[in-house]
Amino acid sequence: MTQPPVSVEYGGIYVYSPKGINRERAVLVVAAPGILAHPNRRWIPALEVKSHDDGDLLTVAITVPNHGGRRYVNAGNIQRVLRDWLGADPEAHLGTVSANDMEAVRDMLAAVFDL
Repeated sequence: MTQPPVSVEYGGIYVYSPKGINRERAVLVVAAPGILAHPNRRWIPALEVKSHDDGDLLTVAITVPNHGGRRYVNAGNIQRVLRDWLGADPEAHLGTVSANDMEAVRDMLAAVFDL
């Protein structure tokens, strides 16, 4: 019997500890809700959330709700993240960024792909 996909949401920020790396990472899920709803989609696109601005033109400032204010994502560094990594712990979901922040991230992703 196939298990249902781990529930993650568009604009959600999640922490996880990748295998082989001795630290937690935080990511912002940028996959559209339709992609996230697909039961066979194990890998989803995300952007690493960092505590500092790297000064890159493609970096967008976001607010992490209830977790210390401003953080940064670089739209030029899209990663594939295993859905199971994100849902392993219910405490892994730090919150969901605002619609305005997600619009800024979408605009920068569009610029990356010149859409």
